[in-house]
Amino acid sequence: MKQLRKFLPVMLVMMLALGLFGCGSSGSEEEEPAAPEASASTSEESADTDGAEAVEYEHGTIDGTTYTSDFFGFTFTAKDGWEFSDEEALRQANQSVSDVVDNDAVTEALKSGSTFIDMQATDSANPLNNVNLTVSYAPGSNGIGDVNDATISYMTKMYEDAGFADVSITKSTATVAGEEIDALVTEMTVQGTSIVEKQVFFVSHDYLGTFTTSGISEKECDELLGWLSK
Repeated sequence: MKQLRKFLPVMLVMMLALGLFGCGSSGSEEEEPAAPEASASTSEESADTDGAEAVEYEHGTIDGTTYTSDFFGFTFTAKDGWEFSDEEALRQANQSVSDVVDNDAVTEALKSGSTFIDMQATDSANPLNNVNLTVSYAPGSNGIGDVNDATISYMTKMYEDAGFADVSITKSTATVAGEEIDALVTEMTVQGTSIVEKQVFFVSHDYLGTFTTSGISEKECDELLGWLSK
């Protein structure tokens, strides 16, 4: 169980990234998720004109117990007992972009199809309680609007193939900075342990940021989302 608690958070991050951003190229004969229709707000944030150079992604910063993403326009302030992953831990988590250091390299990796974990924080007393921000290059993305039945079916099968049981993925809502927004909830069990992930989505220019919270109940995830501010 100790090993599970140590490695499961990173495993879930990578599986989430594969599920949300890899299903379109899975090679499956099942219906692929439909191309998203950008909302008005998404269009404003993705206002790069045809032929214009894509905006460069910018890392968030950590100051004490606070992570700030000026790029996506939010901050996350952790409570005492939580620890942010250091640069080396993030390098290991970002397997396909392990040599990435600066914004130029991250942008190039993202535009090449990689996903990038920009932040991860964990409750030192219970590593199953954790949060992370995963970034992908997704021109025209509408956030959770991109998640349809085909996406959910693909993600469910992916989790089941990895050994998770009782997998249930549903759309929900969450309160972030006093605003109710759409969210995605994944419930599952592994080795008899119940796990809940709740994700909200941020869109800026051509990039999609997926902020994931993890705990043993949706209530715990909602509490973690309450640490977000804009």
